[in-house]
Amino acid sequence: MLEDVALWLTAFDTMVAIKNQAADRPRPGWLRATPVSVDPISPLPFLPEMLAMWVQAYEHVLSAQDFPNVQVVEFPMLVDTYIPTQPEIRGIQLKTTTGDLLDFPATDGYVHGLLNPGNSFCIPGNDYPYVSLEAMLGNNTDLRYVQSYIFNPYLMDPSRYIAVPVPQGSAVPPAKGAVDVPQM
Repeated sequence: MLEDVALWLTAFDTMVAIKNQAADRPRPGWLRATPVSVDPISPLPFLPEMLAMWVQAYEHVLSAQDFPNVQVVEFPMLVDTYIPTQPEIRGIQLKTTTGDLLDFPATDGYVHGLLNPGNSFCIPGNDYPYVSLEAMLGNNTDLRYVQSYIFNPYLMDPSRYIAVPVPQGSAVPPAKGAVDVPQM
């Protein structure tokens, strides 16, 4: 979990830096950190504990590494355990939101990013009913087009890849007070 969070934050930080190279005025990054591999609608017995672990992972990585191009990391409030325990870490604001995931504050002052928790149903050919969770994820996100090689041939073009530097020692030990999730 820590390595995943470190890579996501590093990738977003790198993306913001690259966008700022071509910009007239540099803008800091605002990342909306949706929980990946956690479906808030499914009856996961340990969902609150899992979400608390995601927050701890973000807080731990933000405390251990520098992300100079990120100014805000925002957590959608799915349950009351997906809330940061600190308002700021090393100059990066930690916020929560209860609104629509795609409804960012009306400001051009940031480079916005959204960690999309898509799944295998977000691919072309999804024929689940429109009212299903699977169709909702697949039809209401751009993941269907952006991350599908059928619609986006650039995915298969290595010249379009942006290398993300992997932080040295990214296998960071667990944060103090980490929540233990009971085995099922």
